[in-house]
Amino acid sequence: MYDMKATKLIAIIAAAAMLAACSSDGTSPEYNTPASASFSGGITNTRTSISSNVATWKANDAIGITAAANGGGATNYTNEKYIAVSPGSSTTFNYNSDNAGKQIFYQDANTVNFTAYYPFKGTADGASGTDNTGNSGTTGPYISYTIQSTDETTDKQPTIDYLYASTPNVASRTGVNFTFNHMMSELTLQFSSSLLSVANQSFTVSGVNFLTGMFNTATGVAAINGSTASSLTLTTDGTGASTIIVYPNSALKTGMIVEVKISGVTYKANLDFTAINPAVGEGSATDGMLPGKNYTFNITVNATGLTVNGQSISGWTQVSNNVSAAAE
Repeated sequence: MYDMKATKLIAIIAAAAMLAACSSDGTSPEYNTPASASFSGGITNTRTSISSNVATWKANDAIGITAAANGGGATNYTNEKYIAVSPGSSTTFNYNSDNAGKQIFYQDANTVNFTAYYPFKGTADGASGTDNTGNSGTTGPYISYTIQSTDETTDKQPTIDYLYASTPNVASRTGVNFTFNHMMSELTLQFSSSLLSVANQSFTVSGVNFLTGMFNTATGVAAINGSTASSLTLTTDGTGASTIIVYPNSALKTGMIVEVKISGVTYKANLDFTAINPAVGEGSATDGMLPGKNYTFNITVNATGLTVNGQSISGWTQVSNNVSAAAE
C-alpha cells in the first residue's frame, strides 16, 4: 500500500543528498554556470599624444587581458583581445569577436588576478634579450621595437606609449576596473630665443640607447635592449617645443645630447638627469630616466650657445632641468 509518510521521508533524504553533492566541491549552485567578466579602465597621469595634456581612449583601441585564478581555479586566460567601446578618459572594454581568442568567463568561485596592457599585440615576440632584472638570454611575452622619428607624431605616438594595469584578487562574478599606467619615459624640450625663431626648427637628440628596447606585456616592464647608440632628428612645433616617448634607461645620466642648427650655426647641449629625480623625491642621481615620468628641459638659444633654464618632472610625473651649451 502507498505510504505517504515514507515517500516524504525518501524525498527529503534525496533532496539533502543533492544539496550535499552540489556543495561537496566547495562551490554553490550559482557558480555552476560560467559568467562573463566585464572590464573598464582609465589612464593615470596621462598624455598619449604630443598635442594634448589629457589622454583619452579612442573607440576600438585594443588591449590584451590575462586572467590567472587563485587557489587552483579554472578562470585562466592569456592575452585575450578586448576593445574600447567609446572614447574618453575612462571606458569599458568588450570582447573582440573578430579574432581567434576567447571571451573571458568566470568559471568558479575562486578569486582571479587580472592584468592588461596596451596596445594589443596578437602574438608576443618571445624575443631573446634583456629582461627587467638585467638578465640576458631570457624569453617572454615581449613587444620588441626600435623607435623611429616617424613614431614621434600625434597620430603614431600612442602606439609606443605602452600602458599596463594590474587588478589582483578580484571576486568571482564582479566587474574589473583597470588603472593603466605609462611604462615608458617622456622627454619634453622647450626651445626659446629672443634672437632667432625656434618654431618648426629641426633638431637632433642623440646619445646612449634610449630607442631600442622591449616591453614585457606580462609584467609591464619597459626597458632598453642592447647598447646601440640612439639618434632622432625631429622638428619643433609652432611654439618651439617637442615631446617624445623613449624607453626608460637608468644609464642615461648625462649621456643625451641636443643639437640644433640655426642660420648655419650648430648649438649643442648635454642633458643632465642626475639632479632631476632627487630634486623632486623621485629616486636617486643614478636612476637616469624613470618609467612613467615626463622630463622637461627649457632650452634658451642665444648668441653664445644654448642655456637650459629649467628642468622639471611631471606626470605623467614631471621633472625639469637647466642645461648650458655652446655654439660650434
